[in-house]
Amino acid sequence: MTVQRVFVDANVLASRVQRDWLFMLASEVRMFDTYISEDVLAETIRTFRRNNEDADGGQVSRLRAHLTAAADHMVEDFPGAIDFPGTDRHDLHVHAASTACGAHKLLTCDSGFLGMDDVLKDELAYEPWHPDDFFMLINASAPLSVRAVVDDQRRYWAGKGGVPQLAEKLQLAQCPQFASEVRGHLAALAGPTALRAYRRGLASAVGNG
Repeated sequence: MTVQRVFVDANVLASRVQRDWLFMLASEVRMFDTYISEDVLAETIRTFRRNNEDADGGQVSRLRAHLTAAADHMVEDFPGAIDFPGTDRHDLHVHAASTACGAHKLLTCDSGFLGMDDVLKDELAYEPWHPDDFFMLINASAPLSVRAVVDDQRRYWAGKGGVPQLAEKLQLAQCPQFASEVRGHLAALAGPTALRAYRRGLASAVGNG
């Protein structure tokens, strides 16, 4: 099976929930490798600083170290002058790095990529994917591996005496489809009664939709 090359945009890395799930799934599933660039790192750190003005310098250093360690590959260089069918020139470096590393997919929340019409998307060497859709793809391909990650997280938070709220956090992080799947995994891990209750709730939601 071909290991997919996935270039990760800064708007995904800037979301702690999205990036945590991305790297946890990458480690467990091994269906894809993650790629980042120095430009993406800089944007991620800039966003973190903007949202955390009083954060200590060490937090920034640890975030950068975490991202460089978690990602499988760093795209060190790419041509800056490259044809780009998008309208936002600030997205050019993302397109260039994705193309240079031969990415199969670009993981992004940027409407400039996701909202391209099909004609323009056909000009790209990669496919833009929203994290929610990508996580759903992984869940469909390797559901037991995803359940193993959910179980690890459930045990981790239980060990700390807290409630994991895994699905709720995913919902807030723009991943509602995957949040629903995680609820299903949690119900399955909790036992038959919880799983039946989850399925009844899911059927009721579909019926009322």
